[in-house]
Amino acid sequence: MRANPASPAYTFEYTHDCFPAHEAYIGTPRIYGFMPNDYSGGHIAACLAGYGQIQGTVLGQVNTY
Repeated sequence: MRANPASPAYTFEYTHDCFPAHEAYIGTPRIYGFMPNDYSGGHIAACLAGYGQIQGTVLGQVNTY
């Protein structure tokens, strides 16, 4: 696949703990967002100790307007 300089693309790879929330932006548009669903002390402690890490990849086009 050839890159089109008029419509640049990105690949965003992430690994983070399951607490706290995480967001990523390119300019103004948000390209990734995560909100934890459990705020109990045990869950937070486990997340911060490295359990339940969140991993993935986001592919997209950069808005050039």
